Amino acid sequence: MYGQFFGTVITQVVTDAISQGMAVGLNGALPSAGEAILGVAIVALDDNEAGAVCTNGVVYALAGGSFSAKGALKVDGAGKFIDQGGSGVIVGYALEAGSADKLVRVKLF
Repeated sequence: MYGQFFGTVITQVVTDAISQGMAVGLNGALPSAGEAILGVAIVALDDNEAGAVCTNGVVYALAGGSFSAKGALKVDGAGKFIDQGGSGVIVGYALEAGSADKLVRVKLF
């Protein structure tokens, strides 16, 4: 699904290995659970590699569990997207239902 996004994309050096669709933290590392993010890796990136990160708009993101379409999302400690559940920073909204380890469309902001 390379290139499946519509939004702002920047080049970012990551400080962890990050799979396609996983969240990239504000510091270029995997984010801590519930924190704000820079965006989503468009392709898999190795530690200390520069690559494309979608910072807002619509992107395919990797689900970390089940959630409903239109639901608010946050990230878990593995950089996957999960139901916001009332705590943690909302990083986007699900445009379709998600299930663990599936790429789903998410509206980032």
